Amino acid sequence: METQDPADRHRVPGVPALRLARLGPIPSHGLILRHTALNLPYVIWMMRGYIEDVPVELEESAPLDLFERPATRFVAGFLGSPAMNFVPAEIVGDSGDLALSFGDGRQLALPERRRAAYAGRAGARITLGVRPEHMERDRGGSPRPGLDRLRVTIDLVQLTGSRSYGTFRLGETEVVAELQVHDVEKPGEELDLLFDMNRVVLIDPATDEVI
Repeated sequence: METQDPADRHRVPGVPALRLARLGPIPSHGLILRHTALNLPYVIWMMRGYIEDVPVELEESAPLDLFERPATRFVAGFLGSPAMNFVPAEIVGDSGDLALSFGDGRQLALPERRRAAYAGRAGARITLGVRPEHMERDRGGSPRPGLDRLRVTIDLVQLTGSRSYGTFRLGETEVVAELQVHDVEKPGEELDLLFDMNRVVLIDPATDEVI
């Protein structure tokens, strides 16, 4: 039976023996680095071709779709700064007039175009997801369809130059709203906020998936 010289295990095919003799035995991590260095340009070339084939429209729309229509609570909270507010609520009413109740006597009506998606869920506990920029101070007049008004008391004001952030309680949860710089000046102020119910998300607290 032919036996293999232990030194042969360290030889690289195609490399002259004299060169190997000068280098000495090649350790296993050296071989890993060698093969990585040889394959890396090919992998980069393959990935570049794949990425360049992605349509520009799809590339530009993907982050916006995730931001506006997240599939899970994790994605909804991960994207955006300040982060999305998450408020426990209950769906109340019937299929023709659904609203979200927060256990403190206040409610927000779901817009008509979204009621069909939650028909039959009256009494269900959900988590309301609303972004700070999807709330604004009510300046009077008739609000746009899908906006609902809620009276709040501001507990904390953070001024950032052109914008301000007001913190208030909704049920037992602190909520942050992004406002114009002069919308609120000090804690304790009461004001009417408009919630854009067209852009909120409703999350199943048992699965953390958007309904």
